[in-house]
Amino acid sequence: MDPEALPAPKPRKILPLIFFGAGLLAGITLTLMTGIFGEAQRSLRAYTSVRLGQFLDTDILYLKTGDVLKGHVLSQDENTLWFEFPKGSAQFSMSDVKRVDKHYYTRYAKGLW
Repeated sequence: MDPEALPAPKPRKILPLIFFGAGLLAGITLTLMTGIFGEAQRSLRAYTSVRLGQFLDTDILYLKTGDVLKGHVLSQDENTLWFEFPKGSAQFSMSDVKRVDKHYYTRYAKGLW
């Protein structure tokens, strides 16, 4: 048989379509995954900033009885102290209070003083 008599092979038109489809699918997948991970990262950042803010914004009240309460000082004068904690709020006489640790960093950041 004469090699010139053989028909020329037909170019494969399906292979570029397969590569195009695979690239398109990979691009869509990466775009969607970037959006999902980006949203998860933003949610995690917001959650940790709130939790860290609650931790830093905690005032600690030491009573003379030895009890330690964590919460927020609502108001304080020379005779009384209003203290808010997760289960409610209470008024204490300053004669019952050993000391109060206020976390000034977040008060400064929030502009409360």
